[in-house]
Amino acid sequence: MSLADMRVYLRHLDGGDPAEQRDLFARDVERLDAEIERLRVRRDYLRLKAELWDARDRGDAAAEERAVDEIRGLLPRLK
Repeated sequence: MSLADMRVYLRHLDGGDPAEQRDLFARDVERLDAEIERLRVRRDYLRLKAELWDARDRGDAAAEERAVDEIRGLLPRLK
C-alpha cells in the first residue's frame, strides 16, 4: 500500500466510508497481483536461461533450441 493510501486509510479508520476503504484495499490487491506476475515472468526467464546454459554445457543442441524458443516466447512479457 502506498504511503498516500495508508494516510487515507488511517484518516478514515474510525467512521470512514466503507466503500472507500474497500476500494483502497482492492487497488492494493491489483497492484500486488501485477507485481507477482512480473516476478513470475522474471523467474521463468531466469529458469530458461539456466536451462539454455545447461544445454550448451552438455552439448544438447535440441534442448538448447527448445530453451531459445521458450525464451523468445517469453520476451514480450518481460517489462
